Amino acid sequence: MEGIPYSILASIETSISDNNRHDKYKAYFEKNYQYKAFPALEELMQVPFDAILTTNYTYEIENSIITDYYRRSNNSMKRFARWTKEKPDGKYLIHGFNRVANQTVTQDIWHIHGEVRRKSSMILTHDEYSHLIAKLVEYNKERGHDYFDFAEAVNFESWVDYLILGDLHILGLGFDFSEFDLWWLLTRRLKEDTGKGQIIFYTPEKEKTDGKKIAIEKALEAMGARIEHCGIQLTNDHEINKGLYQEFYKTATQIIRES
Repeated sequence: MEGIPYSILASIETSISDNNRHDKYKAYFEKNYQYKAFPALEELMQVPFDAILTTNYTYEIENSIITDYYRRSNNSMKRFARWTKEKPDGKYLIHGFNRVANQTVTQDIWHIHGEVRRKSSMILTHDEYSHLIAKLVEYNKERGHDYFDFAEAVNFESWVDYLILGDLHILGLGFDFSEFDLWWLLTRRLKEDTGKGQIIFYTPEKEKTDGKKIAIEKALEAMGARIEHCGIQLTNDHEINKGLYQEFYKTATQIIRES
């Protein structure tokens, strides 16, 4: 099965329903998953972003701000939830995010593919990605004229608006072609041609041999992204990689602060 996108694997490897699959995924993280401190991520969270978009279902980012976040109950986590519209999205968190704060920073974190606490919101399978695309098309039709008349005072109502109109720093995400909802939104951004915002894709080193990664970078460049190679030479040694990735994130954080 090597090389098959995760969303397709989730569809074909089991015959259980989406609800049962979500239950098993949630149960695994509640029982087995351990959050580990990642100092470079904690440092990154000190940058005053307008919004943070993550494809993670889990709470590494929140936990880097509030260290006991992952131990909190579902009811406790609800206190961090915010909505840009009165009516919640239900399955799709197009208008919902978590606002997390400590003594020095407040961050709005959007789980664009859902989150474990709201198990029905998790986008796991190829089929669910397709349904999400349909919702994104619907949302874009609603906002089309707002984008056309884009001005500094535009009201951002969703993570979709940030991705299409904002400065976009892509860090910690390989942007695999299987994330076809995100690629669809990048093409939507390209068509908008507002002349606003920049896209920067951070990667440890210039890829010389991995054809897929080279293709991803070329496609991102074609959509107006700048590829920022952070000069970290990775190895196949897992223990060494831990330190190198800390260095990579710190380098990227410095570039973001200066941009």
